[in-house]
Amino acid sequence: TASAKRTHMHDDPNARQGSEVLQRALRWAMDNQRNDFDKLAKKFILDYLLPGRTVDRVLYNPVDIDGSVAFEEIVWHHVPWMWFAYDPQARWEDVDWIAYGDHFFKREEMKKEFGLSDDEVRAIPVQQDVRTKEEIDIQVWEIWDKVERQVIWHVHGHDELLKEEEPPVELVNFYDCAEPMYSIPTNDTLIPIPEYTQYQYQAEEVNDLTRRIDRLVDAIRANGMYAADQKAELDNLLSADDGVMIPVPNWHDVVERGGIDGMVTYVPIEQFAKVLQILTGQRQLLIQNIWDQTGISDLMRGSTDPRETKGA
Repeated sequence: TASAKRTHMHDDPNARQGSEVLQRALRWAMDNQRNDFDKLAKKFILDYLLPGRTVDRVLYNPVDIDGSVAFEEIVWHHVPWMWFAYDPQARWEDVDWIAYGDHFFKREEMKKEFGLSDDEVRAIPVQQDVRTKEEIDIQVWEIWDKVERQVIWHVHGHDELLKEEEPPVELVNFYDCAEPMYSIPTNDTLIPIPEYTQYQYQAEEVNDLTRRIDRLVDAIRANGMYAADQKAELDNLLSADDGVMIPVPNWHDVVERGGIDGMVTYVPIEQFAKVLQILTGQRQLLIQNIWDQTGISDLMRGSTDPRETKGA
């Protein structure tokens, strides 16, 4: 939910009304997006959690009618982590350029979008799918040059620039994206560090324990052996309904063998069960350790009343 609050909470009706206008505008922009804001937010969160960096971009889309702007809107845009490049610096303030690689065009579209001739389009290198080796759409990089304050359109492997233009918006910090959000920020690099690296070895051990537990569970079966001459009696007993008594013609032989316990010998599973209990407990300790490292434990505790006991 969007919220706009005054910095200084003075009794100023004009400031209060201004903040209400801003808040309503934010809510309208979020609720009436052409691309679902909730869906975009999930993409931002996934990039934040998996590769360790998320980039959100704000696009300005004016609608021109008869040479004048008839409508304006801003659109939130998710930039996939693998299609975002930047000047390799230690601090975001020192980054001189960034690039978006999430633009893909067919060759005919390249003519219309960049005003290229047939010969110029043919000069662009063919891009192939790594697996199928089939030709795919041309990936075009949109480069924002902060030093020259211009936007450059370029195809990797092509000698000529497709287009150079002024940025569509004039922003204080030049770039139309905020500083990327990192799950593990550092002081010496902007290269993302996945959160998974913090508990990678514990996760691998959890996977190993899970495989061992699966094999033990598969080995624990209620199998056994019995004398062949008692097959009919045991079949009748195992297939009978609750409370049904089964007559046995040679009952004295059954008693001499120790009853049903003496007729059947089950595969011993007590040792399997003990090992299974130990492995399950060890796995739970590792999972709890991962939760503690990632802060999941704090989130789970925060979901209940802090005044309640630990088991709440």
